[in-house]
Amino acid sequence: MDSYTITLDPSEVMFARTIATLRTGINRINNVVNPKFKESDEFQNDLLGVCGEMVFAKRFNVYMDLTFGPRSGGHDFKMTSGKTVDVKTTDRMDGRLIVPEWKANKEKSDVYVLVTGQVPTFTIRGYANADEIFNSVIDLGYGPCFGLQQDQLHDFTN
Repeated sequence: MDSYTITLDPSEVMFARTIATLRTGINRINNVVNPKFKESDEFQNDLLGVCGEMVFAKRFNVYMDLTFGPRSGGHDFKMTSGKTVDVKTTDRMDGRLIVPEWKANKEKSDVYVLVTGQVPTFTIRGYANADEIFNSVIDLGYGPCFGLQQDQLHDFTN
């Protein structure tokens, strides 16, 4: 395994499940919904997202946002350089970096990162800057969104 593949230990997985449970519950209470997911899938989506953020934080030695306010968009990290990062996670190993169309009308992050995997092992696949992702309109059968294939992403070795 390379340094961009990270396995969360059992305590980290339990912590991710706790954070995901709180995020799902807070979003439901505040009527923040993701139309892409059925209500029964929201927790799994939140868990995947939290795990992706944990993996990024662990690899790049940055602190996760552990607040529990309603979440709809926004940045996942602000690096010491000042750059903002939005981590996108999918359980598909061949998954694309996908950003929903509505994010084009919000404050954009500087960098969008793709993480793939399933609990407990994930791989950071690469990143794209905001201009690259928001100039890549695709349609996966659910309407337009923004997306890049893994081979279109930058790696972190530079």
